[in-house]
Amino acid sequence: MEKEIKEKKTITTDVIVGKEIYCDECGRLIFRKKDRQIVYSIGDYWELTTGHHDWGNDSIDSIKYFDLCSEECCTIKFEDYIQHCHGTEYFELEHEVGTKVNADHKEWIL
Repeated sequence: MEKEIKEKKTITTDVIVGKEIYCDECGRLIFRKKDRQIVYSIGDYWELTTGHHDWGNDSIDSIKYFDLCSEECCTIKFEDYIQHCHGTEYFELEHEVGTKVNADHKEWIL
């Protein structure tokens, strides 16, 4: 005869409750979201993607993503790209339009 042995156990898990995005050039906080609510945002920011479309499996490995907080940081990143662009063939810069939000005013960004 087989009999199951049971115990009550408590299991703890890490749960992601928010996220923060920082500028990859200067380190400034761009965006903070907690419990599905925007608690801080500088407003507009830029997302940059670089890489190449050459033949082979290394194309996917060439893709790099950056978040940038200002036009000045975009300029610095672009100048760096021009000087060291070997291994990449595209530079895609996308302007993300947002609403400024600070910790005192919890709002959604539309």
